[in-house]
Amino acid sequence: MKVLLILWILNLIVGLIIYFTSLSFNPVEIYYVQLFILVNIPIFYIWYWKPNRSRTAYILWVAILSNFFVLFGLAFFSLGGPWQTQVIIYRNLKNENRTIEFQMQDVGAFGYNRRSIERLRICGFLEIIDPIDIVNIDTLKWERVDIDLNEMNLKGG
Repeated sequence: MKVLLILWILNLIVGLIIYFTSLSFNPVEIYYVQLFILVNIPIFYIWYWKPNRSRTAYILWVAILSNFFVLFGLAFFSLGGPWQTQVIIYRNLKNENRTIEFQMQDVGAFGYNRRSIERLRICGFLEIIDPIDIVNIDTLKWERVDIDLNEMNLKGG
């Protein structure tokens, strides 16, 4: 049970850091797994310390399953999908993991959201994303690469 408590505390710390800074998870699904862990570990603790386990177990399993379906709904039926990179515009000359990208987000019938960001990849699933104005780019630090990724698979030129 101490391992679960440590896992929950670490998850809470990471969640707070991501909420209050520009740090983010690259696949959005990792964020939903983190929410599932944050919500359900306290439920397991309640079940573990309750004396009347038969009735409490039934209520807690219903709570766990309802949390799972709520998070499933958040993951797959959210209005704004994930931001997807269309073009890598600039790459930093000193650090190849630092790029300036143009991204789009499909919001269904409402069209697309657009943004330009500076992305610093820390590891495979963790990155720092900051909005940036691409008009005032220092060309001594950035190399223009214009790599067309088209992650949204939009047709046209």
